Amino acid sequence: MKTLLFEIGTEELPARILNPGLEQLARKAEALLTAARIKHSAVKTYGTPRRMAIMTELAERQESQLSQQRGPALRVAFDEEGNPTKAALGFAKSQGVAVEALQRRQTESGVYLYAERELRGQETGALLPDLLFGLIDSLSFPHAMRWGERAERFPRPVRWLAALWGSEVVDFSWAGVHSDRFSRGHRFWGQGTVALAEAGEYLEKLRAGYVLADMQERRQAIQRGLVAKAGQLGGRALIEDDLLDEVNNLVEYPTVFAGSFDPAYLALPQEVIITPMRDQQRYFPVAKENGELLNAFLAVRNGTAENIEVVARGNERVLLARLEDARFYYQKDREKPLRERVEDLKEIVYHEKLGSLWEKTKRLEKLVVWLGGQLSASPEALAAANRAAALSKADLTTSMVGEFTELQGIMGREYALASGESEDVALAIAEQYLPRFASDRLPQTVPGRLLALADKVDAVVGCFRVGLIPTGSEDPYALRRAALGVLAILLADGSSLELTELLTYAESLYGVPEQTQNLKEFFWGRLKGIFLDAGWPHGLVNAVLAAPSSDVFSLQARGEAIGKVSSQPQFADLLVAYNRAANLAQKAAGGSVQEKLFVQAEERRLWDAFRQAEAELEAGMASGAWEKTLAALSGLREPLDAFFTGVLVMDKEAQVRENRLAVLRSITDLFCRVADFKLMGV
Repeated sequence: MKTLLFEIGTEELPARILNPGLEQLARKAEALLTAARIKHSAVKTYGTPRRMAIMTELAERQESQLSQQRGPALRVAFDEEGNPTKAALGFAKSQGVAVEALQRRQTESGVYLYAERELRGQETGALLPDLLFGLIDSLSFPHAMRWGERAERFPRPVRWLAALWGSEVVDFSWAGVHSDRFSRGHRFWGQGTVALAEAGEYLEKLRAGYVLADMQERRQAIQRGLVAKAGQLGGRALIEDDLLDEVNNLVEYPTVFAGSFDPAYLALPQEVIITPMRDQQRYFPVAKENGELLNAFLAVRNGTAENIEVVARGNERVLLARLEDARFYYQKDREKPLRERVEDLKEIVYHEKLGSLWEKTKRLEKLVVWLGGQLSASPEALAAANRAAALSKADLTTSMVGEFTELQGIMGREYALASGESEDVALAIAEQYLPRFASDRLPQTVPGRLLALADKVDAVVGCFRVGLIPTGSEDPYALRRAALGVLAILLADGSSLELTELLTYAESLYGVPEQTQNLKEFFWGRLKGIFLDAGWPHGLVNAVLAAPSSDVFSLQARGEAIGKVSSQPQFADLLVAYNRAANLAQKAAGGSVQEKLFVQAEERRLWDAFRQAEAELEAGMASGAWEKTLAALSGLREPLDAFFTGVLVMDKEAQVRENRLAVLRSITDLFCRVADFKLMGV
């Protein structure tokens, strides 16, 4: 096998493009090589802001393929004397085989001639030009561009193509760029082009040209540098994976350096310092072991350590301007108490079809009161939640949030405390937006949970009311994220709450409820994903979500209990008996069970077992003891088996028959109070 290197050299790519671009490049390369019958090793990817590259080991020849072509029917291929006709002779000639070598095979349409021959694979080197052209031409990006008068599209103009098959150049052109054996080093620190004698020296030659093309190697170098430099400052770097990945995609040869700022700025709230560092300058804050910030930051230079002090001073001046702006906004905003900003919300449109932010806060106040009652919140927690709801959006009128939108809620907390509000109120204002993403933390306080639930439910319900429903991959108002946040809070909280009742009440704040069923289906789609991600089988998910309950914590608990017992042999036997009972119960006319119509002992025994199971099930469901509830249902297996063995359900006597069907319907209804067990096998 020989090494294939294919590098697409470009102008600087946006950081967000690099990772998905490389994933796509590797995936499509794998598909093309497989389709071409070329054996290959795993496709490795390499990338920097100026390049996307793959490398893999390829067999030197395409695998041979057995070709089987159907020809004419036997009846037209030979005459009455058994001599080949023109049809047979022409088919054999077209396939390059003798007539005698043609095979006769029986098909659904009759006997036909077949030509079977081995197609010898071509040399890989002869196939690669078309393959690599097809590979780059197949790449697609959400935001691609054209340059010059070219028709081809790419995220940034393509400036070079390095394509080597071992030591040989794979000769082709794309977008007016001809492939060659030359890559390029660092734009400023390298020596221009980098000549590659063979594909395997790619990484080392680029490293000599001040380019670390291995993204994992580059990321680890940045992380080590951050940890070491922070240690020298007597602290630890606050490293977020997303920021580390972004910085990694912005540099080719990383050098970590430290800068500092006036410690007077540490009087600002910590988030006010971190946000401009992280979101605007791509700096890493440095903190003491107790979490307090140091007046220092870490950044990454795309180059060597030469004159790094000059670079650090320049970055310090840029950050100084950001921090000075933040201090000005913070001081100015505090001149007006948060409570006095609420009226200003009347002038801010939440959505043209949904009114102002002031109207939204009024709905939130009503929602937290309703939620507090349903979740048995203490009077103190409910009062704090209601006050937080009234102030929840007031920080959106401040200059700080206008400049740094990421600080909404966080600045609400700070300004609430500065305005004399209680800590419970301030924390709830900050927690209303949690969780912001899948792995984000959840609200930790009761007022915070109430307000977060109210805010997210109101957003989803409001958008559904005016037809702003997510379709396909489009979700401009992040309603799926809001729904997932509601479910995450309810599942973590462990309290009993019927989601349909919450949705109905939230809708009533807009008028007559119209979308409750659609809203439930929307939430259930997200809940199904949560359960599947947790490893539940599809049948179990379907069965649980079909239960007559919208209490998501209860559904999770009963699903986990069913999952524990579902692998037991007796549970499988129970499902067989239940499904038989459910199928027969569909024929029941709808009357009630009359014990005086019992004829056989098995009927009485099953009915008595049902009454006992019903009492145990109700007790188990009331206490949330789902394993006990399932044990009650399991107790019906033996009397059900005995009933089906000893009793003719479809008795010729109509009253007896209907009574027996009514017993089975009662049992089926009892099971369905837990889950729709008919769907367990779906």
